[in-house]
This record gives sequence, C-alpha cells and structure tokens, in this order.
Amino acid sequence: MDLEPLPVADLRVPPPPPRSRLYPLAPLGRRTAMVESSTGYLLRLAAAHCLQTRLLLKHELAPRLGWPQQLSTYLAKEGHALNGVGAPAAAVCSLLEDLTGQSDLTALTLRWWREVLPTRGLLRRWRAWCPRCYHEWSATNQPVYEPLLWAIGCVQACPTHGTPLRARCPRCLVEHQPPLAPWARPGQCGRCGAWLGADPAGQSGKEGAVVAPYATRWQAGAIGELLALPAPQTPPLPRAAVQDAFQRWVERVAEGRMAALARLLGLPRNTVWLWCRGQVLPTLGQLLQVCRQLGLTPRQFLLDDDATLLVSLPSTPGTARALGRKCPTRFDGDGVHRALAAMAADGTQCSSVHAVARRLGCADRQLYGYFPDLCKVIAARSRTHLHQQGRARREALCAVVRATVLDLRAQHIEPTRRNVEALLPQPGILRDPVIRDALRAAVEENHAGSTSGNG
Repeated sequence: MDLEPLPVADLRVPPPPPRSRLYPLAPLGRRTAMVESSTGYLLRLAAAHCLQTRLLLKHELAPRLGWPQQLSTYLAKEGHALNGVGAPAAAVCSLLEDLTGQSDLTALTLRWWREVLPTRGLLRRWRAWCPRCYHEWSATNQPVYEPLLWAIGCVQACPTHGTPLRARCPRCLVEHQPPLAPWARPGQCGRCGAWLGADPAGQSGKEGAVVAPYATRWQAGAIGELLALPAPQTPPLPRAAVQDAFQRWVERVAEGRMAALARLLGLPRNTVWLWCRGQVLPTLGQLLQVCRQLGLTPRQFLLDDDATLLVSLPSTPGTARALGRKCPTRFDGDGVHRALAAMAADGTQCSSVHAVARRLGCADRQLYGYFPDLCKVIAARSRTHLHQQGRARREALCAVVRATVLDLRAQHIEPTRRNVEALLPQPGILRDPVIRDALRAAVEENHAGSTSGNG
C-alpha cells in the first residue's frame, strides 16, 4: 500500500502587516447623518494615545502641516475650518490617512460639497453638543464622539432628541470653547474637564423638557440627510448643480418665471436671478429657506431625488395674479404737472421732491425725468428751508450753552465741557463745531468779566 507524502508546511515567517505611525482608529458614523467630525476624530485619536490634544497636534500635525508656533491661538481662530470645505480640511484628512492607515477620512468633513456650499456662515466657530446624546452613549457603552452635524452653523437642535444644542459648560459656565482646545476630550469640557452629558430624567424644572421649534428640528434633519448622501468614490457635486436645480424648479413651480418664484419665496428678484444664472451661490441658510418654502429637503432640491412637490402654481384667479406680472401703474402726466406747478408757485410749500413724489404716488426719478425745472425749484426751496431751520436750531442751542455757563459760574463750578454737557437737554450737542465755538466764547467772556471784576 503506497502512502502519499504529507504536504510540508510552510515554516517561513509571514511578512508583517503594514504599520502606521498612529493608532488606526476607525471613524464613527461614516456616511450617516451622525458622521464624526474631523476635529472630533482628532480628540478621540489623542485620547487613544493617552495624550493631551495639544501634544498630539504640536508634535505630529503642526510640523507636517506648517502651522504657526502659536498653536493655541491659531486653532482658536481656524480650528473650525478643519471640518469645512477648504484646503485646511483636505490637508488634515490627507495627513491623518497617512498617519493612521485609514481611508476616506474626507467623509468627516464637508469637502464633498465644496463646489456647492459657500463658506460664509457654514460652520460655527465653537463647540456645541447634545447632553442627552452623550448620556445615552455613555450609558450604553458606546463611543462618545462629536458628530459633524453639531459643527454646522445652521444646526441648532439635535435631530435625535429634538432638544436645543448646548454651548456652555454646566460647571464652569464657560462657553465659546474652540473645537480643538488644548485639554479637550469628547464629552468633556475643554476648560474644567466636566462631563457634558445629562440625563433628562434627573433634571428638574423646565430645563429637562425643552423642545426646539419644528423649523429648527427640520433644519437639523435636512442637513443630516445631506451628510449621509455622498457614497464612497463619488465625485463631488459640481457648481452647476445649483444652477440646474434652480432652473428646474422655476419651470415646475412658476412656469419659468423667476419673478414669480421670487415672490413665492419672499426673496428679492435680483437674488433669485443671480442664483438661477449661477453667478452667486446661496448660503446653506438661504438654501434651507428656499427648500422650506417649496416643501422639499436640500437633497430633493439639488438632486431631484424622490421629490414630492408640495407647492404648485395656484389656480385661483386672485393668487394667480399675485404670482403673475404686476399690472403697470398709469402715470397721469397732466395731473402731476398741475400739482407740481401749484407747489412751485406756492411760496409757503417747503416739502422735498421725495415727499412730493410719495404724496403723488410716483417715483422721484419720474418727476425729475418729466418735469426737471419744477423739481429744481421745489428742491431749492426745500434746501433753503432746511438751512434756515438748522441755523435757528444752532442759535437756540448756543443760547442754552451760554445760559448753562452762567449758571455754573453762579454756583462757583468750573464750566468745563463735561460739566456743561451734563446739564444740556440733549446728549451730543457739543459735537457741532459751531456750538463748541459758542461754548469757548462764553467761557472766555465769562472769565474775562470775572477777572475785571476782581481787579
């Protein structure tokens, strides 16, 4: 009986897996509404190495990124930008991928929306958190972290619990804490280290039952839907997507009339026109306002994704006229000319051209365009009247200043500017150079009179 030889085992030592300089900490909530923020990931990474946050940033990131030596000042001013759409966020994510061996850390920022969302008002500069989220994560032994949603400026409430976000430590009462404070930890105050979680069942009074308004909760949920939108290896949304979205909804809502859509949204026509032309991008707050008026979410508005239109062009005659073009107002040239001629001939009429135009129900440029000579006469008379009123007012105030100087002298009080101004009927009178000259003359005259009397 022939026996087959047993296979010889490979006794060679396998090659070690690739090493990373820092611990390969996996980010939390990636591609969900509660995705972790880039600054929150740095806080957890420092805690995983049992290091203070400032030491990790100072020795590992600052030299490689060229940050200034005044690291605390720099991070207090620019730390929030690491979660945004610009180059600082891209540089930090690329470096963290090299140091930790993790991939797709750009999902911890808003870089996917860099062509769509302007930076103005996009991120809040300080930390904000939901105490109930911290408490639930700690009670269920889940990792405590800082979602990217909390770093967005328009988010004022927690979409999970519907409660307003907090920004003040309950122990030291310090607010405006930078996202990357030197001693910050997830769920802890960056100043005193106090735990920021709170159990609503253990709170008394109204504080534990505060619920944010519906509009605030809707904004948080809509932005969370945007954060969960990008898929791995998906190219960023181009700038033209905003222009296409506005043109698409102008056709659906207002039959191609931008002015009608502007009136429906309660926005200036020029603003909507610039958006539809792609010359200006709406901020995140403006985009949310538009979507709220249309009954859409930003995801539905931008991508036409499962969009169920909740508004349409009204069919009733009254509302249709409100959305349509306004009827032009007829300009009664003969009647306006008679009224202007009568005002120009009346020597007691001192109204301005603007006031006359409002009284006649037309614009200033119409009056100047059709009747320039009459308008010049009315304007000259109005300027003369205003100058006379100003001169009379100054003379009356100068008399009040002189009387005040005499009263102070009678009480043996030095008539300095501060003492005189304290007794005047209105603050700021002495800012007028004419009245200051009157005060100076009154003081010198009174001083000369008292000197001659003593002599």
